[in-house]
Amino acid sequence: DPGRLHAKLAASLGKADLSSWLQLVPPIAKDASMHRLLRAYPNQDLQFEAALEGNMNKIKLTDLLVSLPTAFRCEARGEMAYPLDERKVLAQLRFGVKTQNLQFVTTLLPKELARQYRIPANMQLQGRVSGSRNHCQTQMTLHEGGGKVSLDGSLKMPAMAYRANLEVSRLNLHHFMPHDSLYTIDATARLSGCG
Repeated sequence: DPGRLHAKLAASLGKADLSSWLQLVPPIAKDASMHRLLRAYPNQDLQFEAALEGNMNKIKLTDLLVSLPTAFRCEARGEMAYPLDERKVLAQLRFGVKTQNLQFVTTLLPKELARQYRIPANMQLQGRVSGSRNHCQTQMTLHEGGGKVSLDGSLKMPAMAYRANLEVSRLNLHHFMPHDSLYTIDATARLSGCG
């Protein structure tokens, strides 16, 4: 008491594995977009690696990697205090995501809509999420080309009091909607409320 834990986890999920999983999805949830997504999905293994250490008072996620070669790479680190006590639990996670070719995701949209949108390659998202039983907050920054989107927000429960600040700087919307006449945008939004 409180014990010690060391764990290393590794797994990979191939396109054939996803195809088998799709057979288990209830027919009502299956539609043509799921099959289009599977056809467009990269012929790569989704890779997962994680390393944990600690005890029942504090667990550290020393390394987390989720990667789909040619599509994205996500790395994270974090920790959780008192994971089994919902009154005292505290958690925080820092993460970074780098994208490559995510265009296959647009196959989930109706065909006529999918033609109008694209997901730019080489985006970078960095952020931090932290929380307790009654409060969570996040800070995230997305970089795309010369543009940047920053979000800072929080949510307090049970009152459902929320706050969010969003800043957009030199984001080229034409990279996301190539057939639209919109180009670079700068914007600021500040939201707060309750309920």
